[in-house]
Amino acid sequence: GEGANEIVRVNIVSTLLRRIGSGRLELTAPPVQEQVDSSEPLNFLSVTDSSPVYWMKLHVQYLLRIAQATFGDQLLEEQEVVAGIADIICAIFVLESAWIRCQKLMEANANEDTLVSALTAARILTWNAMGQLSAEANNVVSRLVTHGADVSGGPDSWGGMMDIDIFGLRRDLADAVLAREAYIW
Repeated sequence: GEGANEIVRVNIVSTLLRRIGSGRLELTAPPVQEQVDSSEPLNFLSVTDSSPVYWMKLHVQYLLRIAQATFGDQLLEEQEVVAGIADIICAIFVLESAWIRCQKLMEANANEDTLVSALTAARILTWNAMGQLSAEANNVVSRLVTHGADVSGGPDSWGGMMDIDIFGLRRDLADAVLAREAYIW
């Protein structure tokens, strides 16, 4: 139920805050955003400045750092902010899992149709997630600003990192599923 979701969200943020406090996780502001070369599949997963998954991780770290600075020990009482940050973290986990699955398919020399379909699905998932995460991040930032947070120097947007034909990718994926008469995963 929703009560369990709230507990899990608080636990996610609480765990990250403990790791920050113990020095096991350092929060840094994201560097200047760069364009992704979407023709190179592993760019989406690698820990480089051009990887959307990496960028999303940096952005959520930035949000957490600003939220911690704004609310201090009372951060966990700010349910909407905690929920927003936790939802972003969970979505990033799903994205990273999809890209790791693609990487494993590549390493296992999966047949080309399966690999292309998996990469296409992961790109679509990433594109869709960026829009949703951008909206959630904007909600968190709005709440932080109303409490006096200085968000200057932070990310302007979670979008714009990928220059891809989303409609073409969706059509390619649908065609692949229809041709195989089965889902790719």
